Amino acid sequence: MQNGPVRYLLVLGGTFAAGLAVAWLWVAAMPLAFLDPEYPYWRAKQELLARCDLGRVLVLGDSRAAVDIIPSRLPVPATNLAVGGGEAIEAHAVLTRALACPGHPSRVVLSFDPWHFVHPDLFWERTVRFGFLGLSELQALRRTGERLGDASFSAPHAPDGLPGPVRDLLYAAR
Repeated sequence: MQNGPVRYLLVLGGTFAAGLAVAWLWVAAMPLAFLDPEYPYWRAKQELLARCDLGRVLVLGDSRAAVDIIPSRLPVPATNLAVGGGEAIEAHAVLTRALACPGHPSRVVLSFDPWHFVHPDLFWERTVRFGFLGLSELQALRRTGERLGDASFSAPHAPDGLPGPVRDLLYAAR
């Protein structure tokens, strides 16, 4: 008689764990199925950067730079890595990676709306969720924010209600 409830709980727990594992695998394997429509653009720019396909001029910035500056129309080889909703933190990450490339650009064009300097509204929704920054970069940003007394990174206005370090880990694991 006692085996019935125990067995039921084991089957229930196993089913829940299997369902959670399948959902996590789907989320990790199929980001285009549920992420913001901007995701493919961000991903393409990450791939250009990973290949160090930069040219002599590198354009960084927000959506205005992303759509207004057309590298093929410039007189020198150029790459536009500006992204919709881009902020200074993404530009810093891209520039750091670009300068580590063997043939880094000789010029960098930065173009941001001033709003993005004072209100980083899409950091968690795009930058982190799209995997633009890794866990180590997020942890470094958190430490820098704490050292500078900047509470905006440790207490963001995120609807999930999770503490910052937990959010960093979960977003990095997708």
